[in-house]
Amino acid sequence: MPKRSQVDDEFRQHVCGLIDAYITEHGLTDVDAARVLGVRKQMIRPYRRCKTLPGTEAIARACIHWNLSFSYQGIEISAKFFAPQNGHLRAVPQQLELPLDEPLEFQGTSKSVRDVQLVVRLKQVS
Repeated sequence: MPKRSQVDDEFRQHVCGLIDAYITEHGLTDVDAARVLGVRKQMIRPYRRCKTLPGTEAIARACIHWNLSFSYQGIEISAKFFAPQNGHLRAVPQQLELPLDEPLEFQGTSKSVRDVQLVVRLKQVS
């Protein structure tokens, strides 16, 4: 197995340190942090202990949702880094309540079906 370069170790410690500080300062649970970063809750502990560098998607989510910024070889990685060309951040999904006791109709806001994602999870309560 190849040894990681010193720069990678420094970047991992930098990223993990900022993520750990944010989680601690805001009193987030591992479940809360995992939900925001889009990872399993089991991944939060290795991040916080600087054992594992979060993936690109998790770093992007930390930048966008927690307003964190990281520096790698003189390049600032922040929410602006992940913005599309028009300067607007991608839409953040919203949690919707669905009235499941009546028929549902969904109409996307985009002309292209590829731009719409609908995920429905049913959970029995009580």
